[in-house]
Amino acid sequence: MKIIIKGLCLVWFSVATLHLQAQRTGLSPGRERPQIGVVYGSVTDDFTKEAIQFATITLISKRDSSAVTGGITDEKGRFRIVEIPVGMYSVEVNFIGYKIQVLSGVKLSPKESVERDLGEIFLEPASTMIEDVEVLAGKELMRLEIDKRVFDVSQNITSTGGSANEVLENIPSVEVDIDGNVSLRGSQNVTVLIDGKPSGLTGSSRQAVLDQLPASSIEFVEIITNPSAKYDPDGMGGIINIILKKNKLFGYSGNVSLIAATGDNYNGSFSVSKRNDKLNIFANYGFRYADRFSERRTDRITYDDTSSTELIQDGKGSREKISHNLGLGTELYLSSKSTLYVNGTYQIKESNDEDRNDFLIFSDINDLSSKEEYFRENTEERFRK
Repeated sequence: MKIIIKGLCLVWFSVATLHLQAQRTGLSPGRERPQIGVVYGSVTDDFTKEAIQFATITLISKRDSSAVTGGITDEKGRFRIVEIPVGMYSVEVNFIGYKIQVLSGVKLSPKESVERDLGEIFLEPASTMIEDVEVLAGKELMRLEIDKRVFDVSQNITSTGGSANEVLENIPSVEVDIDGNVSLRGSQNVTVLIDGKPSGLTGSSRQAVLDQLPASSIEFVEIITNPSAKYDPDGMGGIINIILKKNKLFGYSGNVSLIAATGDNYNGSFSVSKRNDKLNIFANYGFRYADRFSERRTDRITYDDTSSTELIQDGKGSREKISHNLGLGTELYLSSKSTLYVNGTYQIKESNDEDRNDFLIFSDINDLSSKEEYFRENTEERFRK
């Protein structure tokens, strides 16, 4: 009987203790803390004194450092957070570009107050003052316009020492075969313009001119795959417009460049101009030398029922090309939208091709006396103005 009485006393003491604790904290036994707290205030830029919209307000519990609730500021920088469980908090105020502001010791208690006015909270800009700023910009390698794609090749070092053909080889949708034939999206029915004007570059003359035109004299290449009516595009596969460099500085100006590349490739160019607000007179000269050397060897054995034959062929060749390009032109600025443009070019091209093939034939590979030797040599010189 005494044991039962002691057990009942212990249960009564535990219930009394829980009830007393609940009275002290404002909680009822078995229930969570009441969500009756309210926090409000405003957030302001410490430098401009302007309200900060959409700043983040976070309440962090002092008991376990967890984020309990939060809110954001309105268009006037004000905030009001309700239904907060009573307790001790730190308030973290944050916005992009500003230092985080932390308010500690925010207590919400039924005995004191369940509402706290945090007042005006000032945020400092998280910026770093620097003495000097240098902004560097470069031209885009490719840009899209309404009716064309424009490729800036003036900074392309991979083709600087080559010819116009080698420039075109590096442009998407343009192909140049081993004979210098230019095609656009698979079609060789292509019109080539120089500075937006008909160049007369068709057939074999186009191949020769593009091969002799130094890449260093080209600034842009425009690809027009769907020409408008002003180009009379009937039956045309597209347009390639080669824009040459022109010095656009006022007064007297000039430019000299010398380029050496692998494979005995040498380029030189010189340009000079005199310009004012009404007239631009310019002249340019370009030189190109290229010597391409090739070696080849073929060893072919043919087997049949009676005997076997062998053909050994050794070949060497060189293609030397020299070109001189002289250009003169003038631009007369009639108005802000009208320009009279006249230019002319004079070109000298010289090429020397040499090719030698040595043949060694065994009509029977088992009989050395069946050997025959001969060679074939071709030499071709061309000179054009």
